[in-house]
Amino acid sequence: GGIAIQGDQGQLPFKPGSLGGALAVTTMMYADRDTVVEILRQIRVALRPGAPLLIVDPGEEMRSKIERLGRHRVATATGGRGFLRDEYRELALAAGFHVVRAGGNPRDSMLFLLTLGGKFGWQFAKRILSRDGVAGGYSALALHRFLLLRAPAVEAGPEKPARA
Repeated sequence: GGIAIQGDQGQLPFKPGSLGGALAVTTMMYADRDTVVEILRQIRVALRPGAPLLIVDPGEEMRSKIERLGRHRVATATGGRGFLRDEYRELALAAGFHVVRAGGNPRDSMLFLLTLGGKFGWQFAKRILSRDGVAGGYSALALHRFLLLRAPAVEAGPEKPARA
């Protein structure tokens, strides 16, 4: 029931400070790696100070494990590429966001691994599941991860440092 705007994520059609929040689900995975920080910066500029951004993208570690265990029978049908755990956070921080919360779906992802891994998959899951705890962990074992980001409350100007 709301307004939908279609545009190029490399040239967002929003005025600075015009958004009260944003959601990007499996969109950064399609961007060239050298443009992700700039795209995130554009989103940050379009957000009001202190506004949230929720991003969800594939975790490359688990995606590649599933592909290997499936003997390349399982491939990314969408053509996108996942992000490494540390890479995802670093890109958001480099774009000037604050990380409010990070999480993923490691336990659900293990189900995918188990269906492709046979006996090895069960042994692997037994060792790993106890380390990840409950679903929601920002883990290398999550097929998808999320970052809840917040735009800085005050943008720094050339002569004025940002508040912490």
